[in-house]
Amino acid sequence: ITYISNLCLTVKVVQPQLKLTKSAPAEVLICDNIPVRMVVSNTGSGPAKNVKVTDKLPAGLVTADGKTDLVFDAGTLAAGQSREFAFNAKATKTGTYNNKAAAAADGGLTASAATTTVVRQPVLTIAKKGPQKVYVGRPATYDITVTNKGDAPAANLVTEDALPNGTSFVKASGNGVLQGSKVVWNGTLAPKGTANYQVTVRADAIGKTVNRAAAAAICAEPVSAEVATDILGIAAILLEVIDLADPIEVGGQETYVITATNQGSAVDTNISIICKLE
Repeated sequence: ITYISNLCLTVKVVQPQLKLTKSAPAEVLICDNIPVRMVVSNTGSGPAKNVKVTDKLPAGLVTADGKTDLVFDAGTLAAGQSREFAFNAKATKTGTYNNKAAAAADGGLTASAATTTVVRQPVLTIAKKGPQKVYVGRPATYDITVTNKGDAPAANLVTEDALPNGTSFVKASGNGVLQGSKVVWNGTLAPKGTANYQVTVRADAIGKTVNRAAAAAICAEPVSAEVATDILGIAAILLEVIDLADPIEVGGQETYVITATNQGSAVDTNISIICKLE
């Protein structure tokens, strides 16, 4: 009979461990997508089973297909293995969004990660001033004020002033350029900033005209303003009188020619000519 006095059994003890990382832009405009990237990893020494990553989006954020509750199945992660998940979110309003995601697996394994994204937007307003009336042939000057009341710069700001019918371009302030029938200014407007523009036109035709200005920028709602101006004519009378025969003898007859001419640009009405003889 033979026997072994010592028996040795080696047991390897392992422990899976979850780690979750999450990344998103710190700041975006409201018209931008918010790309979110999550990586779940098993940093332990054993397999992590039934790994799931959940992300409940805060109010005001939705995915491209309108979801707010997201669940990603990572399955089983071996020791040292990672899986990545990504999606795009969209903000429905401006504000600060704190977005927390969580990972869980069998055995009570958990991990979490969060990101903070600030959503901003430029908000434009426009005002316009100009004369209510101007005489034909005279210049008319319009003042345009554009303000950014938002919390983000108004990039690629384009301000346009459409020349109304019956007018012609004279001059514009700053870097205003005549393009076709519009005067165009380009630039960027800082948050709470104001830009002032001026355009001068000549009134060429009698009638009512409307001068309209508009402003637009990236992620900003376009705005417009207008001023109505009456282009008036000027009524003017030229009166001439001549005597045809001069001098004349006592008892003779004299003929006077009276000529009334409208030298203005408007119709003369209620005209009466009164002659007083000595």
